Amino acid sequence: MKRGRRIALVAGGVLLALLVAVAVLAMVLVTPERVRDYLVPLVREQTGRTLQLENLDVSLLSGIHIDQVRLVDDQGNLVLGADSAVLRYRFWPLLLGRVMVDRVEIKGPRLRIERLTGGRLLLPWEKGGQADKHEKARSHTEPAGATAARTASDPGAVAIDLSVRRLLIEEGQVELYDRALDPKTPYLLRLDQLHLAAEDLALDRPFPVELSARFGEAAVSLRGQVDPAGKRHEVALKTDAIDLAPLLPYLRSIIPGKLSGGHLGVDLTLQGEKESWRFKGGVSLDRLGLTLEALPDMPIRDGRVGLTFDAAWQPESEHLEVMSSRLDYNGLALEAAGAMDKPGADGRVRGRARLVDVDLRRLPDVLPASLADTIRPYDAGGSVDLTAELNGDLNQPMEAIGSLAVELKQVRFNYDSSRYGIDGRLTGNLKRLEGKGLKISLGEQTVNFDLALEEILEPPVVVRAMVSADRLDIDALLPKDSGAEPSAGSAATAKTGNAKPERPGRKTESRKTGDQKVRLPLEGKFEARVGELLSRGVVISDFRAKAHLKGGILNVDPVTGRIGNGRFVKALRCDLNKTRPSWRSSATLEALPVEKLLALTAPDMQGSATGVVNGQLSLNGRGFSEDQIRTSLGGNGRIELQQTVISGTKLSRGLVGLLGMGQLNEVDIEQGELNLAIKKGHASLAGVLAGQDLRLEPSGSVDLRGPVKISLPLWLAPRLAGGLALKGLVGTLLKDDAGWTLVPLKIAGRIEAPSVKLDDKALKRRARQKARETLKKKLLEKVAPDGTGTPSSPEKQLLQDALKNLLGQ
Repeated sequence: MKRGRRIALVAGGVLLALLVAVAVLAMVLVTPERVRDYLVPLVREQTGRTLQLENLDVSLLSGIHIDQVRLVDDQGNLVLGADSAVLRYRFWPLLLGRVMVDRVEIKGPRLRIERLTGGRLLLPWEKGGQADKHEKARSHTEPAGATAARTASDPGAVAIDLSVRRLLIEEGQVELYDRALDPKTPYLLRLDQLHLAAEDLALDRPFPVELSARFGEAAVSLRGQVDPAGKRHEVALKTDAIDLAPLLPYLRSIIPGKLSGGHLGVDLTLQGEKESWRFKGGVSLDRLGLTLEALPDMPIRDGRVGLTFDAAWQPESEHLEVMSSRLDYNGLALEAAGAMDKPGADGRVRGRARLVDVDLRRLPDVLPASLADTIRPYDAGGSVDLTAELNGDLNQPMEAIGSLAVELKQVRFNYDSSRYGIDGRLTGNLKRLEGKGLKISLGEQTVNFDLALEEILEPPVVVRAMVSADRLDIDALLPKDSGAEPSAGSAATAKTGNAKPERPGRKTESRKTGDQKVRLPLEGKFEARVGELLSRGVVISDFRAKAHLKGGILNVDPVTGRIGNGRFVKALRCDLNKTRPSWRSSATLEALPVEKLLALTAPDMQGSATGVVNGQLSLNGRGFSEDQIRTSLGGNGRIELQQTVISGTKLSRGLVGLLGMGQLNEVDIEQGELNLAIKKGHASLAGVLAGQDLRLEPSGSVDLRGPVKISLPLWLAPRLAGGLALKGLVGTLLKDDAGWTLVPLKIAGRIEAPSVKLDDKALKRRARQKARETLKKKLLEKVAPDGTGTPSSPEKQLLQDALKNLLGQ
């Protein structure tokens, strides 16, 4: 026990002696004067600046205290300062006569950085504006555990070891004075509430760092491990939404447009070394205001952009590897992965990009307001997914697009008063994009659609399309309008809603429009096959149509179909190289039901006729509006009617009202023929419509711009003539030798409102002709009564010649 006490007393005595020795050495080695004499010349040598230390105090337990630290230039301007600094040293190295600082605490540092007019940054510790001086300062710093070299030549100087185990900075401020923007009035950026904590600082190995600050109202934080030797870094940067307003002068120079504001958020991890870096995290932009130079009419207001990525960068080889990335703009997402060599004009890219399930319902909220307003009326729904394989040069981005895939999922949209849709997938590239088995929804109907697009980037684009369906109702696709049937002119202007249809007969062609050249960016072949095509209640079976467009010339040939037991064949050739196209068409009708043909072509006459029609028509013209057709229509045709009954028409009602014959409510035509000749909107017609009890012989002209002048002789069989309102001498004069009665009629007025009238002039001509025939007959009977002479006798021939000269026959 006594021996143990003695050992303890001896150890305590030694420890106490050591503490006293340390205290004595601290008082001798670490004095304010020695510290000042060491630091001030060192800073002057390394930076060319003057270090000012105020109220420097040394405490055995708490270390070296400095109330004010100021680094000033030759003019006395403050470039770096702090409210206070504490340098804490270790006790035991004092026994060896060394001061080893292992902890530095700085409060309220203020750092001023200048950007000169040439764009170079001037740091506070640079001597005479030499930007590389801090590199020399780094090389001057001594390795951990070493003593400053100059101490050996100056035994009186204090040896301070700068191997710091912990650095703590609180309530710091960094200011950037930018003279490059305006040399007279520097632009100021400020970082406040700077906090920095670093452990085991050394220049030859990594050390951990924690940093936080505020930029305006946003918090900025950085955590990780930094390696001054450049071997391995790993840091995480995170910020709140930083207001971009203070940064606009810098961003405007790199953005191709006008940036009016936004807020930037960063959550980024950086790992790597000199040869390879790994970036992972995200960047977001909120409340973005941007107007791109390429789209001045589509400004972005209150937009949101988010970018997440996982990428690796190799600086020496200039190789970027993107493992994954996603760009979101107001809910519109683009995903990309791949690699890029030498990013820039001479670089190459390979990888995949995907526009992910674009929700068409939300698209108006994504797009700029001006564009959103144009698509909002269509009320589009569904989604579109676009995937592109990339492989090529960055200076030719469109050619770098290899394969494409476009998937349309439940795409629906309104047009006029109907809703349409499309489902399916298109694959290929920008030279050829093809989709087979697409489903096109037309109201409640669905058709199959095959589509191929070629030479998309080098117009004219070549389109090949095939439409097929078992049954298709055209009426369900047209606007549900209970008004009058649209004319050619109204159909041409319905889509724009701006032009007003011209009144019939108005000469608009005097305006020098409609002859401008047009270059169509399309070529292609089109085909349609429908088992049953329903239009206006008429079923057209086995409908087929083929079309070819090349060089602005559209050929639709043939268009075929069957109606009942009949058949039609149509063709059209149209030159679309001018705004007022020229066209010609032909149609062949074979045994078509009259009532169904009227339902298709003249619905206002539907139900007024039955029978069968044959014929051929050839028409030509310029333009498609009603006014253009009225002035330019030409062609010819022949129409044949068989076993036709006409009833309830304006013609039959006019005949009944004029002649007082109810039997004419139905006009029965066993055989009829009409011949047409049309030139510049003026149609001439002639023909015969013959039935068992009547015969019509129409002839005359119809001007499509208005006037109608048609002579319509009506011959009535004796069975019908008895009910004729015209009696007596007039009725006798209108009869022929077979007892048929002629009623000379005419159709007059305008094409939109024709009327049936008695042809007074034709009636007078017929009366004069009948009188001459009667007089001639009686004179011949007097000169050569029955049984005397012969028809060829000289006396009778002489009399006939005299009567001919006298009566004009």
